[in-house]
Amino acid sequence: MLTVFGVVAGTIMVVSYGLESRGAVWVAAFAVGCLGAAVYGALTGAWLFVVLELVWAGLAARRFTRLQANQVGESGDCGWGSSERSATQNWS
Repeated sequence: MLTVFGVVAGTIMVVSYGLESRGAVWVAAFAVGCLGAAVYGALTGAWLFVVLELVWAGLAARRFTRLQANQVGESGDCGWGSSERSATQNWS
């Protein structure tokens, strides 16, 4: 069961890393995957791996908060909604 947990955490990391350019939610998913990998590393006793995954998770969380701040500043929403333009924006 521990191996399955590690595979799931790793899969979340790889998939979300590949999709990060599509939005902040994928950056957040990457951070969650890194935390899951860190938990897996702790359960298996791989402490260097735990430290590295926690660093990755921290960097991803920082990037997520910056992306969220930029999206709120640019569009007025939190970035979780539709990627379509609102009716009040110029179409030029």
